[in-house]
Amino acid sequence: HDLTLTVVTSSQTFTHTYALAVVSQLQVPSTLDFVPSLRINLDQNRQEQDIFYEDYLTATAVSRRNKNGTMVEEAIPPGLGIRTRGHSSRFWEKRPYRIRFNNQVSLFGMKSARNYILIANYIDRSHVRNSLTLLMSKFYQHSMYTLDYRFIDLYINNNYMGNYVLMERVEFSSNRLNIVPDLSKDDAGFMIELDFQVYVQNLGNENLEWFKLNNIPYMIQEPNPLGANYKQSHTTYIKNFYTNMRSALASKTNYLNYVDVDNWLDYFLIQEVTKNVDLDWGSVYMTKTTGGLLKHQPLWDFDLALGNANYFDYGPEGFISFNRSSNEANDLFALLMDISGMKTRFRERILYFQTNVLPFLIQWMDDNQQAMATMMARNFEKYPMDVCNGWCPIPNELVNVTTIEQQFTYLKNYLTTRVTWMRSHI
Repeated sequence: HDLTLTVVTSSQTFTHTYALAVVSQLQVPSTLDFVPSLRINLDQNRQEQDIFYEDYLTATAVSRRNKNGTMVEEAIPPGLGIRTRGHSSRFWEKRPYRIRFNNQVSLFGMKSARNYILIANYIDRSHVRNSLTLLMSKFYQHSMYTLDYRFIDLYINNNYMGNYVLMERVEFSSNRLNIVPDLSKDDAGFMIELDFQVYVQNLGNENLEWFKLNNIPYMIQEPNPLGANYKQSHTTYIKNFYTNMRSALASKTNYLNYVDVDNWLDYFLIQEVTKNVDLDWGSVYMTKTTGGLLKHQPLWDFDLALGNANYFDYGPEGFISFNRSSNEANDLFALLMDISGMKTRFRERILYFQTNVLPFLIQWMDDNQQAMATMMARNFEKYPMDVCNGWCPIPNELVNVTTIEQQFTYLKNYLTTRVTWMRSHI
């Protein structure tokens, strides 16, 4: 790109043109030599296998990235800790991690924060389902917060761990999803997660850290129910809010006092397009500001979406989020879609997606296919695409797929078929 600068004085005009290299997060690195990398060295001679889930190991780190056409190494501020993360994913061969700093730090141009997530994408051999979903959400930033991310290579103690997606953590943060709870009020401002892991792992204290509605568990993620100044009255308030909200949706009256309808329709459109198997299970986040409406945001955890999980009806046909005959139906959205006029508004959003978002996604995959294959070559030497250790719910259509080109072809066909089906069946 060329940048033209014009300076006008009282008597003269000067014009200068400069060549400007624009690096976008929407494009993967074009050559293997320029893949950004995060290089973590564990303290006290610890090894990668010493990293565990329950607590952080201290470490130091540097980053290497393309800066104005040159690969540069930059020291990362001290105070870094690393641990594994995830429920089932932390037991896979390629493990995901969470890193935390003592102070806010910016990595690879992302907004400064204390917490980052390193997504392994071990079960998603295309390596792009999470990032594709975030690309979709960029078209809906007027109604929901979109997480930022970067493709990077990860090294621990100078050992190559694979290609990862460095991503914002789902949390309240001053430079990111900037909601500040006011604990002086019962309506303090909240982040809630629909999360059945509460039952599976016997997590937390019911009616303090989480509550259930229609037997669906909702975990209070923000503010911390075990933190200072948090009171029982905060949990009581948000549980009553959810109870009244569900009653309003069921009765089809006064629901506008509780629900940001445009946000819900946009959020569940993406969940529906991707046919995300976890929609009724977990990683479904909601936020409410003090005095505000309930919004679904941000989108998170789509490695088993877009036809990549064989333990449900994963094909490109069939609704998931509001089909009451499906075990995967999301209770709240099913109620919303029963309200007169909602399906018409949803149909309009499908048309917009098909016309504007889908071509962008297809073009992105076409533009980045070769660069992605180049960037991922070393990753798939370490973790072969056709080898899976542990729990591997990969559909038969993808078991023997061994190239990024084939993975992208599957995704393009899936998205095109799915959106076409949705338009004709809503």
